[in-house]
Order: sequence, then C-alpha cells, then structure tokens
Amino acid sequence: MWLLKEGEPLPSDNSGDRLFRMGMLAEELAKKGHEVIWWSSTFNHTKKQYRHKEDKQISIAHNYKLELIHSISYKGNISLRRVIHQTHTAKKFARRARQLPRPDLIFCAMPTIDLAYEAAKLGTEYNIPVVLDIRDLWPDIYADYFPAPLKNIVKFMSSFSRRTLSQACNQAYAITGLTTEYLNWGINYANRLQSSWDRVFPLGYKTITYDDKQLEDGISFFEQQGIASDDFIACFFGQIGYAVDLDTVLQAAELTRENKRIKYVLCGTGEKLEGLKAKAKGLSNVYFPGWVDANQIQALMRISKVGIIPYKQSKNYEMNLPNKFAEYLSGALPMLLSVRGIMKETCEANQCGHYYENEIDLANYLYELELNESVRQEMSKNSKKLFDNHFKAEKIYDEISNYLVQIVDNHKAEIKSTALLASK
Repeated sequence: MWLLKEGEPLPSDNSGDRLFRMGMLAEELAKKGHEVIWWSSTFNHTKKQYRHKEDKQISIAHNYKLELIHSISYKGNISLRRVIHQTHTAKKFARRARQLPRPDLIFCAMPTIDLAYEAAKLGTEYNIPVVLDIRDLWPDIYADYFPAPLKNIVKFMSSFSRRTLSQACNQAYAITGLTTEYLNWGINYANRLQSSWDRVFPLGYKTITYDDKQLEDGISFFEQQGIASDDFIACFFGQIGYAVDLDTVLQAAELTRENKRIKYVLCGTGEKLEGLKAKAKGLSNVYFPGWVDANQIQALMRISKVGIIPYKQSKNYEMNLPNKFAEYLSGALPMLLSVRGIMKETCEANQCGHYYENEIDLANYLYELELNESVRQEMSKNSKKLFDNHFKAEKIYDEISNYLVQIVDNHKAEIKSTALLASK
C-alpha cells in the first residue's frame, strides 16, 4: 500500500517528535505484515529545513519504506514558494510512481490538492483504488488568511484549485474524513452520493508511557524557565502562525497578571512568534519556550491545569476535531477554546471545556477554574473518559488499516467479476 502525506514528522527524523496520523497508520499496516511505502518530502514543514539534499529512499523495516521527494524550500506557510513546492512535489511523485511496481491501494491525505489529483489520476490510469482522506478544507479556506479587500480576489484565483480537487474526489474510489462534516464536504466536491465505502475516522492520539526520569527531565526543562509544577498553567503547543489567535490570549494574560499562580505557557514556532514575543514584553505570566519535543509535551500536560485551543474562527475548525483536541483529551486537560462548531458542541455535551468569545471570557474561566479545583478535576475526568471512548490511536488506526484491506479485497473481487462477465 502507498500512503501519501507530506508535512508530518517521519520515523527517520530522530527529533523526538511524535508521529501523526499517517505515521501511526503506516506503523499499524507494517505491523500487520503489509508492504508499505510512505511518500513524503525531504523538506521538514515544521522546522522549515531540509532533511536531505536530494530524493531519498529510506528503509524503516523490511516491509516499510519512505520515498522522500526533493523540492524547493519555503519559509512562510502562506507563500508562492510553498505553492511551487507542492506542485513540483506532486509532479515528481507522478513521474517516480510510474517507475515502481503498482500498489494494491493508495491512501492519500488531502491536502495537498496537487498530490490528491495526481494520486487519483494514477489510480484511474492503473485501476488502483484511491482513498482520499480529507484533513483540511483547501481551497475553501484560502480566503480566511487574507484581509477583507483581497478575499474575493483569492476566491476567484482558487477556482482552478476547486476544479482540480473536484476531479480528484470524483475519481477516488472512496473518501474518508475526520468528521461527518469533513466527509460530506469531500463528497460534495466529488458531486456524487455517499457510498458504503465513504467513512469517518477521527484523529487519534497515541499515549506513550514515559519513565519517571524522562518526565522529570521534561518538567525540569520548564522549571528552568521559571514555570513551577504547582502553578496554574494554561498551556498551548503547536504552530504559531496565521491560524491561531494568541493576541486574545495575551490580552487575557494582561487581565489576570495580578494572580501570580495563573501562567500561560505557549510552545511552538512559526511566522507570528517574534511579533507575539514583542507584544508580551512586560507580561511576567507569559512564557514562550519555543519548540518542544514529545517528552516535553507530555511533561507540560502533566503539570498543566487547562489546555487552550486558540484557533481563529473558520470553517476549517468549526467542522473539525483537530490534533490538538485529542491531544489535550489524552492528557485529561479541560479545554478553553475560541471556535464555535463541533469542538464547542463536543465539549459542552461531555462537560470537558468552555468556549470563550473574547479575552474577558478567557480570563474569567481561568479565574473560575483556579478557584474551583473540584470543578476542574471533574472536567479533567470527563476529558479522559471522552478520549478513552473515542480518540485512542490504537483503536482508530486498527480500524483504518482493516478498512483499507477490505477495500483492496473488494476491488480485487470487482476485477474478477468483471473479467468473468467479459469472458461469457
């Protein structure tokens, strides 16, 4: 089986990063004995640096390999160089793919639109079932990242991407989505009715057991920066770019600065980081530790009291339960989130978080939870219960791997049936 996804940590990175959806699925398929090739990039999207200086093939196990495609680098997530990178990567995949033995199935994450299109095109040409996994609502959300005067122009310029995505979805054997809303969005682009093979598989999070020494090292990392484990810590870790609204978080920090226990620990790197650091000067309750590895993330969740999900209001997050959601649940963290939609509805239904509309709401919820530990602990229990019931990676990626095998078997049966009919 071939898996297509760039932008995620790879098992060959040796960086301490945990694997995401495609990495965990690749491990699950390989563990079950399937031949797996994961197509990705030599360029590390998170760190904005090259892993290798040319196309690279890496063997992870006897039945699990990486095919890394080399293309141009980029510094900004929203940039012309990134567009060129994605187009070039997809074209190189299309050429290289035709030089290798055909797989039984292609499971391709969307985005990128270019890779989804080339995968679907290859599947049609070689009669290979292609499953598109809808992860983000590209290109519909492009305009969200531009000022009002430019939104209509961006929407017009995205028309080609919409046609390309529609072709890819229409040619795919099946479509999967992180939520029902995401699945329906993909099916709408395919311009067809839902089939029995179109499914919803949420993002799963894999809990890793760390020994006491590893956790102590992780906690020590934060203590060295002035963050004590008995503080009331509101944490965030992720890309600090255009998709998140940390300005409102800083405004809440200003409102709660008199409370010496409440501290905001905002981890990650990105285009907006330096500007936010400048705005936070003078706020002794705000910390920017930078990039943190998986061990440090676990340690931070262990000592934090709440997790903040500060995404900007957009359809992409209104219709989604992103990685951050499952990650906080795994750490039994109550959530404070800035997005309406399915995240808000899920938190309210399971009593594991609150929606804040502005900095005053956020500050008030932090005050409330800091004063009422019993309420916070009850929300914490609800978070862990929700995670155990619906977001455990082991269960989700076992289900996806079994589903992909069923598609392969069904497709082979269809080919056999067609051949028999033709011979009569």
